[in-house]
Amino acid sequence: MTPKNRALRAEWTRAHTWSTKRVLEHFTIACRAYYLGAKTLEHATIVSWVTHVPRQDLDALEAMRIVTLAGMHGLVLKDVVEQRFGWKPGKFYRARHRGAAAICAHLNAGHIPIGRRLKDAGVVSSVAH
Repeated sequence: MTPKNRALRAEWTRAHTWSTKRVLEHFTIACRAYYLGAKTLEHATIVSWVTHVPRQDLDALEAMRIVTLAGMHGLVLKDVVEQRFGWKPGKFYRARHRGAAAICAHLNAGHIPIGRRLKDAGVVSSVAH
C-alpha cells in the first residue's frame, strides 16, 4: 500500500467511522439545538440512538437519558448527575461511555447505509445513489 493510499484510507476512516466521542458530540449538539428551538428530524433520529443501548445495562441507559435531559433542557450536566440522580462522576462517565460505545458499535456495524454516510460526509459518489 502506497503512502497516498494509506492517507486516503485514513481520511475515509475519519470521515465514516463512529467513535464514542463523535457519538456523544452529535448527541449533545442535537439536544442543545432542540433546547434552542431547532426541533428537527435529525434531532429525533439522533436521540433515538438510545434504543441501541442494551436494555440489560440500566446504568448506561440512565446515563444516556441524563445526557438527553441536560441537553434538551439547558441544564448543567454535572449538576444533574450529582444533585438530581446522586451519582458519583466516575459512575456516570463509565456508564455514559458504555452507552455511547453500544451506539457506536451499532452505527459502525453497517446499519447506517453507506450512501447516507457518504452524503452526510459531503462526498458525492455515483456508488452512493
